[in-house]
Amino acid sequence: MQLWYDPTEARQGSKLPSNVISAGISLPKLEAETGADFLISPLTGPPLGQLNKPGREILRVHCQAGILVQRKSGMDFMSSIGKLMRIQWRMQQWGRAWLLVTGNIGCGKNGLAYMDGRRSHVSYQQAMGALDYWQLRGGGVTVLRRDGLVEKWIGLMCERVMKVNKDPVVEVEMLKQVVVKKSGNKKENAATQTLATFPGIGEGTARNIAMKYNRLADGLVFLSGDEKMKGVGVVTKSKAREWLGLNGGERLLLGKDK
Repeated sequence: MQLWYDPTEARQGSKLPSNVISAGISLPKLEAETGADFLISPLTGPPLGQLNKPGREILRVHCQAGILVQRKSGMDFMSSIGKLMRIQWRMQQWGRAWLLVTGNIGCGKNGLAYMDGRRSHVSYQQAMGALDYWQLRGGGVTVLRRDGLVEKWIGLMCERVMKVNKDPVVEVEMLKQVVVKKSGNKKENAATQTLATFPGIGEGTARNIAMKYNRLADGLVFLSGDEKMKGVGVVTKSKAREWLGLNGGERLLLGKDK
């Protein structure tokens, strides 16, 4: 299990508990790339560094296996309501989008929403609607009463993501996206198109890997490891590891493989 955070979360004046920062790894441009403040991944392996092309491929694997979290603390949630749809859309281009709101949301006699006793400029119904819409668009929502509870929540969420990832019964449909090729009506697993971008792997081989391993995360673990498969030789795997930014004996691991 790994936790990454955007460096802005560690800025001076942030209400995020320091233990969360010390437990995670700073990943520059995480929010710029994905729209998220945190990435919780059940995968283990080399830490993410620069988000160049290979780095983005590794990032995508982690995002699809774990969850992306956007944190809104106090009045920041109220002032961001109009931006949430766009933020969620960006996050969902990478993986599962989770909204974490901290603060005590109340309703005044005038119908306006209050956050920690402070009156906002939006109605209580707008605030509740923003949470409902995030979930209706396929995301997850958690509301905590104060920032001090974030550390405990992240710890529990790490355990839950690991459990879901290990459970053979649970199918995470986000990892089996189906896309339509522009050239016709033929449908392919999203993993096929991603694997086909690797040097030395054609569309046919990529499809075979995707069919055997089903999830993109498992296909990438296969390419980084020593397991054999017809049509994928030592040279191809070596190029794949280089493409993923792995050195020497480094390989990607699923949490259950640790």
